[in-house]
Amino acid sequence: MEARAQESSIQILVTWLSGLLLLTIVVYLVWEGTRPPLPASFTFAIETVHEANDYFHLRLSVANEGGESVQDLGVTLELYDGEELLETVSSVLDWLPERSTRELVLILEQDPSLYRTMVRFGGYQIP
Repeated sequence: MEARAQESSIQILVTWLSGLLLLTIVVYLVWEGTRPPLPASFTFAIETVHEANDYFHLRLSVANEGGESVQDLGVTLELYDGEELLETVSSVLDWLPERSTRELVLILEQDPSLYRTMVRFGGYQIP
């Protein structure tokens, strides 16, 4: 008799915990589906630089940490020696989904490891 009571208590506890878990999942999905997405937010990291045929290939990873996908994101890299602008290269990332990272390669005439680099993000389209 005591074993049945203990088994019944465990079943009730498991049922309540399952219901609570299900309710938590439903509330989260409703909350996630009704709140406005965070705007796109970009960060970058220079991954590698290597020389090929007198040019420097700079691999750049670009991350969209926001909650909005973007299309045709303009990316510009500027190379500075002190205050003097030495070189500017630009590229476009066709598609950068929310919370994702893409890589691109920018080709420079100057060795970027010798100078200060600045990356700027231009406009983009909202798909």
